[in-house]
Amino acid sequence: NVLASAELYDPATGKFTATGTMTTARMEFAAALFTSGPLAGQVLVTGGSDALGSFLSSAELYNPATGTFTATGSMAEARFLHTQTLLTSGPNSGSMLIASGSGDQSAELYDPASQSFKATGSMTQIVFDPNVATLGNGELIFAGGSTFNSQGQIVPIAGAELYDPATGEFAAADSMTTARWLAASAFLDASVVSGSEAGNFLVAGGLGINSVLASAELFVPGSSSSSSVSAGAVAVASALTPAEKRQQIARAVNALHQQFSPSGRFGAR
Repeated sequence: NVLASAELYDPATGKFTATGTMTTARMEFAAALFTSGPLAGQVLVTGGSDALGSFLSSAELYNPATGTFTATGSMAEARFLHTQTLLTSGPNSGSMLIASGSGDQSAELYDPASQSFKATGSMTQIVFDPNVATLGNGELIFAGGSTFNSQGQIVPIAGAELYDPATGEFAAADSMTTARWLAASAFLDASVVSGSEAGNFLVAGGLGINSVLASAELFVPGSSSSSSVSAGAVAVASALTPAEKRQQIARAVNALHQQFSPSGRFGAR
């Protein structure tokens, strides 16, 4: 039962109330807020999977002033378990970067002025559901997630990469010490966090190689030395098509969900 409904939480009253309905029922999509520019205050929703199990390239905007969703331009690729991050610097500052989840290495930018998508530099690897954050220098860090090995098996990865908004290009970064998928992460913003770890990127927990993890680690921007090593299977070419990769990932997520909630079922088919 994939939903199109939406609701708002009011911190003043501590209550939820219904708001407008999305144009498309979708799950495992990405959403992010525009904080400036022509769409300031609106939320961009992209991709995911619909009630029929079809992967989506469509997108829509939520306007809190009217409480309504409206369709906007579509992505070049259908994306599922992808990321969406507002760029705060560079020539495309104010645009949304949409990356991962397509089954290939492509990434796209959503221009709020034209309300359309355009291509940007490609990722260094094929990845689903990475952890992402904007660092203090404006670069975006992508770490972990899942990919496919040469046998078509889904494996957590330790690899990380940086997106430079000045050039629109991705470059490999230091790998995590442990391969992680479905981990949690946070940028330790120096304007909020004090101490020696301020400005670092924290990644914690997740699904590792044959285990659920309790460990955590930090990415230190600008560090020239590294003691970490890539853990688990190395991401190499797979014979699966991008669409087949999305289907396999959806089945894997569905299996994980059923493991913890046997009566439940979700995921694209």
